[in-house]
Amino acid sequence: MTPYEVPEIIDDMNGQTVFRVAHEINQLSISTLTPLEIDFFFAFVSDIRKDDENIKRYVITKEVLEAKLKRRLDKQRTEDLLMRLLGKQIWINNDDEFKGYNIFATLGYNKKDEEYNVLFNPDLKPFLLKLEAFILGDTKYLFALESKYQKQMYLLMSQWKKRGKYTTKVDALMKSFKVPKSMEWKHFKVRVLDASAKAFFEKSDVIFEWKVTKKKGKKIDEITFYIQDNPHFKKSEPQGLFDADETRSEYEKYYGKKIKTKQGIFTIVRIGSIGDELRIYFQEDQDGYATLPNIETLEKAIKRLEQ
Repeated sequence: MTPYEVPEIIDDMNGQTVFRVAHEINQLSISTLTPLEIDFFFAFVSDIRKDDENIKRYVITKEVLEAKLKRRLDKQRTEDLLMRLLGKQIWINNDDEFKGYNIFATLGYNKKDEEYNVLFNPDLKPFLLKLEAFILGDTKYLFALESKYQKQMYLLMSQWKKRGKYTTKVDALMKSFKVPKSMEWKHFKVRVLDASAKAFFEKSDVIFEWKVTKKKGKKIDEITFYIQDNPHFKKSEPQGLFDADETRSEYEKYYGKKIKTKQGIFTIVRIGSIGDELRIYFQEDQDGYATLPNIETLEKAIKRLEQ
C-alpha cells in the first residue's frame, strides 16, 4: 500500500475467531501489553480474511467490538487504551536485520457515534496477510486466558503446535516474556509455566507439558515443551475442533481403572502421550490429570489398588 491508496472500510466484524499471524508477531513483546490490549489487537487480527490483499480500515461500533471481545469496554478508559496502543511496536531482530514497526497507523474513538477507527500499519502486511508459515490460534481461547503471560504462552504454543515440541534456553524465554529482572527461575516456573499449563487444560484448545532438558551446574539452562490438542474439549465440542474417533486410543483398556496419586484416588477416562511420558486424564469432577513415565508404571499403579 502506498500513501495514496485508500484502504477499504469495514463497518462490521465477520464473527471469525481463528487468526493467522507470522511468527515474528511473537516479537511483539506481548507481555508488555495488558490483557485488554492483547485482546483488542487480536480482535481485529482475527477479522482479517484469508483472501485479503491489503490492510483494511475498521470503523466498528462499541457494541460490535464488545460482542467480539465478549467483554464490556469502559468508555472512560478508552482514550488511555488507544494512546497506549498507538505507541506499541514490533521489533524484528534476527541475523539479517534489526527493525521496528509501529503496529497501528490509526487509532481513534468517535465519542458521539461510539465508533472505533482502527487501521494497522500497512508495513505489517508481510506479517498479517497471505501467510505461508503462520501461528494459527483462536480468540475463543486467547480471550479466555486471564494473564498476559498466559496469552503470550498461548501464542508460543500455537506457533509450535504442529511440530509438537519446542526447546528453548530459559534465559531467552524469560527475556522474551519480559519478566521483571527480580523474578527468579523458581517464581517463573510457578507463576508462568505451571500456571499456564493449568489454565490451558481448563480454557485452551492446546495443552503442554515442559521438562528440564539441560542444566549448567545447578542452574536450569534449557527446557522442552511438549504440545498437543486439548482432549478436554472433545466432550464439549464433539462436532467442532475434534472428531469423535480421536477419543479412541491404544490405551483404551485402562479407561475406567483407578490409580492413586499424591492428590488421591482417581478414575482414568483417557490416556495420551507427551514426549516419552503418558498423560492420564481423570473424571471431570476430579482433579484434571497426572503424568507417568511409561506404561509399566501405570500398570503397577493400577495393580496396587486392585490387590
